[in-house]
Amino acid sequence: MTTLPEGFPEEGPQGYLTPREDAWQEITGIPVRIVSTETERDSPEFGSWMTFTIGQAGLVSASPYCTQLLQRRYRRYKAKFGPCVFGTGTTSVVVNSKPDPLTIPVPQGWIISATNLVLPDYDAEQPLYAIAIGGIATIPVLDESYGYKRSE
Repeated sequence: MTTLPEGFPEEGPQGYLTPREDAWQEITGIPVRIVSTETERDSPEFGSWMTFTIGQAGLVSASPYCTQLLQRRYRRYKAKFGPCVFGTGTTSVVVNSKPDPLTIPVPQGWIISATNLVLPDYDAEQPLYAIAIGGIATIPVLDESYGYKRSE
């Protein structure tokens, strides 16, 4: 085990360096704080709550012929969904990250029915689209994202 100068991370098991809260390293005469990105977890900084009315398959007249629930978001933390509310005659809602599989005669994707009214949390950066089968429906969505880090 090597002896490191004051302020450097301590050497942990198997020779790996373990960061300390007060760890500083001097690079070319400039002190730089060592920050562990693996153990730190930031909370989301931005969030938006929207309720979407999902159109019926075959009756949505504007492109992309389905309803976009989420836009592509690079720093998305998580999108959370409330319970889906079915309109009269609605049998299910189908969601997909691409609009094309929802525009075919038998829409393809994750199916929300009366037995599972809520989608699981959505962690992907990709957009999300939905279409209702047999009527209209509504889905509330909470989209949370990280802010950009400021230098300390």
